[in-house]
Amino acid sequence: MIKDYLKGALKSRLSEEQAKQFSHYRNRLRSPVWWGNLRKLKPVDDCWGFRRGLPIDRYYINAFMKRNQNHIQGRVLEIAEPWYIDLFGEGKVTQADILHVASAEPPATMMGNLETGEGILENTYDCVIVTQTIQFIFNIRDGIENIKSSLKPGGVALISAPGISRRDPEALGSYGEYWHYTNDSLERLFGEAFGHDQVQVESFGNVLAAVAFLEGMSTKDLRPKELEFQDPLYSIVHSVKAVKQ
Repeated sequence: MIKDYLKGALKSRLSEEQAKQFSHYRNRLRSPVWWGNLRKLKPVDDCWGFRRGLPIDRYYINAFMKRNQNHIQGRVLEIAEPWYIDLFGEGKVTQADILHVASAEPPATMMGNLETGEGILENTYDCVIVTQTIQFIFNIRDGIENIKSSLKPGGVALISAPGISRRDPEALGSYGEYWHYTNDSLERLFGEAFGHDQVQVESFGNVLAAVAFLEGMSTKDLRPKELEFQDPLYSIVHSVKAVKQ
């Protein structure tokens, strides 16, 4: 009786068209969602999809780097391993420096800390590539300033950062994972350091890609049109191109 009264009271305040919409959505909510083999408490793959193929976030990062491969030239700094130097820098990179926070052993060539600036060379690089790293930097404004200071005037920083994403299990109780980002936060943070007219921020993903990525599916599990559709409400990864004036 109370439920019927509330429904009637609500409908009395709605226009005829609004009442139709309310009824439509209420009826749709009754339709069950078929979960299939996703109704479980563990993901399909617990390594971002690497075991199944190319992870979905890397699909977008690779596309961003490919569009900006002309900047991967001269002396280039990359974090942890020369992933994008090897992919897009052949014949253009004159010196590749690979930075690791804890070791200078191969594939790293130098040890340094983006957050503190320790070991970071100043006014040195034509391009700095920092992929899926700035979420581990607590004092992110200092980290961005150190990225900027490492660039030559006219140098370009190519950055990627997570949006909707699982956490890195190695960071738990270890070096820490502090931030996942939005376009708004990245535009403000990098704009303050580099100048807003020197920064371009993009976002990639949609609700289907986000669910698939959280489940550890790979690009092989989605159709090209499902990957290419972009919905800024469900961004799984962001890119930043920042130029030092």
